[in-house]
Amino acid sequence: MEAKAFVEALYAAAENSGVGEFQIYCGYNAEAGLSLFEGKIEKAENSETQTLVFKVKKDGKIGQYVIKSPFEEKDIPEIISNAVENAELISDEDENFFHDGSGEYRQDLKPYKPLTDKLKKLNKEEFLQKLEKEAYKQSKLVSKVLSCRYRETIYQAILRNSLGLDLEINWAQANATLYLAVKDGDEVKDAFEYVVFAKDEDFNPQSLAKKVVDDALSKLHAVDFTSGKMPVVIKNRAFRTLLGKLVKATFAQNIIDKKSKFEGKIGQKVASSVVSVVEDPFMEGGMQTRAFDYEGYPTSQKEIIKDGVLQTYLHNLKTAHRFKTHSTGNGKNLITNLYLKAGETSFEQLLCEMNEGILVSEIKGLNVGMDLVSGDFSVVGAGFLVKNGKIGQPVTQFTIAGNFYELLLNIRKVGSDLDFYQTSVGSPSVLVDGLTLSNK
Repeated sequence: MEAKAFVEALYAAAENSGVGEFQIYCGYNAEAGLSLFEGKIEKAENSETQTLVFKVKKDGKIGQYVIKSPFEEKDIPEIISNAVENAELISDEDENFFHDGSGEYRQDLKPYKPLTDKLKKLNKEEFLQKLEKEAYKQSKLVSKVLSCRYRETIYQAILRNSLGLDLEINWAQANATLYLAVKDGDEVKDAFEYVVFAKDEDFNPQSLAKKVVDDALSKLHAVDFTSGKMPVVIKNRAFRTLLGKLVKATFAQNIIDKKSKFEGKIGQKVASSVVSVVEDPFMEGGMQTRAFDYEGYPTSQKEIIKDGVLQTYLHNLKTAHRFKTHSTGNGKNLITNLYLKAGETSFEQLLCEMNEGILVSEIKGLNVGMDLVSGDFSVVGAGFLVKNGKIGQPVTQFTIAGNFYELLLNIRKVGSDLDFYQTSVGSPSVLVDGLTLSNK
């Protein structure tokens, strides 16, 4: 049975059953991809899934039942009864909610869209073949193209409930990735990059290949440095990996669960006065520009931190009720377009102000190397020596150790080089006082 027709039939049956408040989510996800190796298509990847989630509210508890296509009308009574039974088994003491569709839903949004017409004309195999060839052309030191891939994704969803909510969302993305290694003598370095097809220049394989090769070559002939506590400039694309951790610490559920040091800190200083963090679901061309969250609640633009002061926790319907406030449009931990506000200092000026230290160009291992409760972290970094305000030789892989909450307070300057690079998280480079780096 076709998805929309099935949703209509399920809605009518639930309404007629007198089950009470209910909600239906039906999502469709399709992915298609190609992988190239040594000039030949190694594999084509195609997948298609359609999932329906039916939820029922009973005595403040929400039970659900999940099925995947194919959808058959004969299964509807079982779907409803199973969701009711699951609601009766829930032991959660907090009341749960469905949104009734009230509030302002922006209709004028202009989210990211792939250049569909150009993609239709693009010969994907030929593009990957050119990308691989261009990588080898860039330098004789390119020893191996490890991965060369094209992928496109389509997502569509329907969200309806008995309170009047009736929403649809459509989203698509297409990207190409290149991962390669360079070798000079016994030394091997790698680099990875991707491009999301949003502009005409994204269709130029030479541009992507050059970017990846230049990145890999810049890491060769790394030197040691004296370990210790020192000032660092964290490059924009490296610092944005930390923003996800910052936002996680502001989710109200983590405050409730004692998993954040931001408890009781609304209106208090939690970062340097040069730090302001914004979530903007209305950003033109944003990768996560959208009018509503996963609960169907309208999204809103907000400063999470303003001039170093924590302004708000991020709420869903349940936590908003507990805190006696409104949802912030972050249901099911949705984060839309997030960024650290740019300052007025150029990247070059940040390096000059630091004078001597380390430029951190990569941060890896945050998912396992950081304790959100304490803020303590120990992660792997890559970067370059900086002397007299100029970038010098690459340094050997090192460990960065510190405390996340202290790092926020120790940001001396925020750069002007705000960069999203085709993601939903953006950051400028930052100058941080006193991080402990060790390459031993």
